[in-house]
Parts: sequence; structure tokens; C-alpha cells
Amino acid sequence: MMLVSYKRISALMLGLFLALAATVSQARPTVNATADSTSASVLTDDQIATLQFMREEEKLARDVYLTLYGIYGETVFSNIMAAEQTHFDAIGALLEKYGIEDPAANDVHGQFVNPDLQALYYELTTAGAKDLLSALNVGGLIEETDMRDLANAIDESDRRDIDRVYTNLRDGSKNHLRAFVDSVESLGVTYEPQYLTDAELQAILDEAS
Repeated sequence: MMLVSYKRISALMLGLFLALAATVSQARPTVNATADSTSASVLTDDQIATLQFMREEEKLARDVYLTLYGIYGETVFSNIMAAEQTHFDAIGALLEKYGIEDPAANDVHGQFVNPDLQALYYELTTAGAKDLLSALNVGGLIEETDMRDLANAIDESDRRDIDRVYTNLRDGSKNHLRAFVDSVESLGVTYEPQYLTDAELQAILDEAS
């Protein structure tokens, strides 16, 4: 019964995530710039917007995990929360390097400039507060969606330094997803992918074996 209830909730959250990602996944114009320049002028408006979005998306993950750790005290949330802080800082360093306005400069827990991410924070923390299984599945949903958004961001970017950060973050999200899968299955429940296909999830799990 608990799992069925979660699937209804996760479908709503997934719809919100897919709507958010629609603009991220669109085709981008070509950048005309020298390879060694680090001014924001070498990036397209869409590339700048993606960096700003990813900054707050990493903050969203960190803040949700902090909230859920406060409820359940599960180590998986504190460990991944610390990793998300590293991801958040890595995007912040890129914003500073390129002279881009930081939407998370004030970094108040649970507060976001992007109104969709603000609404999503409330959706995710509300769903995760229902029970531990729901909370762990919220974590899985966040990581699956992060991987999708990061893959789109890598496709959009033509800057080696930005690609490197995005790729490292995507690899981190794979590790986080594996941790959430293990935690769900430790409760005697089979983790079911919420955005990825079964084959994509299995490939990620197999990378660690």
C-alpha cells in the first residue's frame, strides 16, 4: 500500500521535473569565442541559464536531503547531502569564473530564486516526510532527474571546463542513485526506476560491480 501511494506522488513530481527540463533540452546556438576566454560573453544565454539552473538544482538536492536527514537521521542522506554541497560549490566556481550572476548567492535553506524549484522543494520534502521508503524514493527520483539534466547540459556545452564539471556531477549522481537503491532494497522492497528505463538503471548498477 505504501509503495502504491508513493507511485502516485512520484508521478506528479516527475511531471514537474520533466516540465522544468523542457527548456534545458532544447537545441542551442553555436558559440563563437576563443578557447581560452572565461568571460560570460563566450557563452550563449541558454548556456548561462543552464549553469544557473544547475546551481539551484544542486542546492535543491542538498536542501531536500538535509530536511530528510533531520526527519529520519539516516546516514545515506547526510553522506549524499555532503556530496551535493561539493556539487553545488563546483557549479558556483564556474559561475564565478565566467562572471555569471549567482542565483544562490544568499544560500538560504529551502529558498530558491527559480519559482518552479521552490515549488518542487515543497513537493519533494512533503512526499519524503510520509515515511522512510518514500524519502528514499524521493532521493532516487532526484538523482535520476539530475542525470538527465546533466546529460542535456553536456550536450549543450562546448567548453571543456564546464563539460568536466557536468560529467563529474553526473558520475556522482550515479553513485548516489546506487546508494538509494541499496537503501530501498535493505527495506525488502525492489527499487523501481522513476525516470530511467529498467535497462538504464541496471547498467548504472552494473558499473559498480
